[in-house]
Amino acid sequence: MNIISKQLAGILIATGLVIILALNIFLIQPISIGLILSAGLILTVIYLYNPLWGILLFITIRPSIDQFSEKLSINIGDTLVLSGSSFLGILLIILSIILLSKSIKKIPRQSLLIFWMLYLLSILISIIFSIDKAISLYEFIRVLSIFMIFINALILIRNKKDFTYSIYAVLVSAILPVLLALYQMVTGSGIGSNGLESRLFGTFTHPNAFASFVVIMISLVVFLIIKEKNNKGKNIANWILYATLFISIIILLATFSRGALLAFIVFIFILSLLKSPKYILFAVILFVIVFATSQDFRDRTEDIYNPPADSSIRWRFQQWDKMYKIYTENPIKGYGAGTEIIIHEKEFGFYAGNPYTHNDILRSALETGVLGVITFSLLWIITIVTLFIQFIKTKEKNKKLFLLLIFALIVSEFIFSISSNIFRGTATQWTLWFLIGTALASPLSFLRKQESIRR
Repeated sequence: MNIISKQLAGILIATGLVIILALNIFLIQPISIGLILSAGLILTVIYLYNPLWGILLFITIRPSIDQFSEKLSINIGDTLVLSGSSFLGILLIILSIILLSKSIKKIPRQSLLIFWMLYLLSILISIIFSIDKAISLYEFIRVLSIFMIFINALILIRNKKDFTYSIYAVLVSAILPVLLALYQMVTGSGIGSNGLESRLFGTFTHPNAFASFVVIMISLVVFLIIKEKNNKGKNIANWILYATLFISIIILLATFSRGALLAFIVFIFILSLLKSPKYILFAVILFVIVFATSQDFRDRTEDIYNPPADSSIRWRFQQWDKMYKIYTENPIKGYGAGTEIIIHEKEFGFYAGNPYTHNDILRSALETGVLGVITFSLLWIITIVTLFIQFIKTKEKNKKLFLLLIFALIVSEFIFSISSNIFRGTATQWTLWFLIGTALASPLSFLRKQESIRR
């Protein structure tokens, strides 16, 4: 699928780069702005020439710039500052609208789309009653970018080759975050919190967001390992996959994210329940080894059932209680999408500590009221149900395996979201919903390919 020709793509890149260079010279703009605009131009032209390559580039780039987004910013006038991640999200939305105008009929029929529309509608309505309409509009754009990632996957993943490219693009997106996490591990330069000196965060803004991303990577590596085993493949790639899995699990543990550890356990449990009991045995052995050899891990685990007074677990319960009481003061309309920090600061002051709700369902209720929390919850529930139904229906072995792993992943991430700000992590949500779209886009394509081979 091409929106523009190769010749036009070349003309656009050449002309655009000349214009950007001229703007930098004559308007004396910082070189960083020129680089950002050039990157945006190249992304735009690649997407228009080949939307699949374009969306894979978006997916590959986004996790690596999460922490550095504010430094990669563009000043628009005297008041508006567009961060690198915001620029990427807005560009994605514009290009996706162009794609939709050309291929609206190619979107597979999915009831899930209705629930996405309802959730986006609830955010739009919340803008009317918002205590900060600009922030709520920004939140709508952020969530819309996640939806557009999902739509892109549904439209563009049409066959086995597209599927393979997508899996490896997501894995490539983890290279820089993982390398930086390994550097943080070696140098002890991670984030210190809750009595821990160094929690790994990679290129992300917080260890929990990074841990959520690592759980996604682990699920994909597990998929490739089982897939190769099913195909009786024995080569150096297998050893690379096992080494990657080992490193990923070590990094996950070194984030010291209890929510992510619970998500990983849930993921393994579902895999064991629906695939093979041996995976739960692996998880138990791993847990015992790490518990016996790491004092920090042991302390974090013991805090779960015997939390000290300053434990983050006790803090979470207190935070939920405080934010729920605020919600009950305006339960129908909410305070506006994206406003949880403003609400917290207005109620408790700027220096009152961590302003985040650390519970995506409660946050959704607080910000968007009854309609928002219902549509948000239904979006996750229907996604889980849809993936499970597709898993049951699908016969092709590798596709069935992928659906199982994405089903296990979405359940584990949903559980993680009860104790953290998972839906706030745009980079993670882009990756997660791209994989969900990939899982739901291609079963029929796979089956058609198999049938054509048989004929």
